[in-house]
Amino acid sequence: MSVKKRESLDVYKNIDSSIGIPSQQLRETEALVYSTFESMGDELLHSLFGTDDVHVPTDYIIALSIALGVHQNKNISVALALTIPQSLIDEYNQALPSVTATEMKQASLFTEAFINKVVASKFVEDGDKDELSRLKHVSTVFYFQFQNSEKNKSLSLTQWLSSGDIGQSSHFMVSVLSPEISIIELAVPYDKSDFMRCEKALKMMPSLRKELPKMKLFHPAWEKLVDNWDELKKLNAAKKYGEFNSLLKNSIGK
Repeated sequence: MSVKKRESLDVYKNIDSSIGIPSQQLRETEALVYSTFESMGDELLHSLFGTDDVHVPTDYIIALSIALGVHQNKNISVALALTIPQSLIDEYNQALPSVTATEMKQASLFTEAFINKVVASKFVEDGDKDELSRLKHVSTVFYFQFQNSEKNKSLSLTQWLSSGDIGQSSHFMVSVLSPEISIIELAVPYDKSDFMRCEKALKMMPSLRKELPKMKLFHPAWEKLVDNWDELKKLNAAKKYGEFNSLLKNSIGK
């Protein structure tokens, strides 16, 4: 079993704008879909798709990416929750021992939206209940696996990672301040855009702001940046870009 990535990601430009999700975010979400499938063992993939020598269908990857994007951006109503019999929970517990009844409900919400919004119209002929059932099973297991791979990431971190507005300096900053991702190569914000991407990350993940002083330990430039952070924010808000640029350059030693 293999997961073959598409060469072109332009397909999302044609998605109906009524979905309300930027195409760049859908491309980022697709990357999470790929990584989730790639994290599954061969045995689990074989049980889902039935053979070792087929690719996960490209259209299926796209459909999952759209459905997951919708799910992440719009809380699916609890009114959509299915009544889950204990026997079904037991069945999935055998395949994925970490699954709980709560996760089962969450996966069912996702699956319900997935089937209704995407799969039924794209993959299933009218009356093909067996195929509908199979795809529902695949999407539910996929979501369990996705939850497991993302379980240590807060919703805000997941949303930030999926935003598409991530620079090297903001990525480095978050990797230092958050215990949920590994530290990457050192980088500092060199201009207003870099700085504002860092500030955006702190706004999306407010709990990290109090950790900002930790950045002082990594580089003299970050030490001065942290000391001048609030002033840089004020200068930017006041549109005093000349003073902002001077202070930023002074902070990073340029």
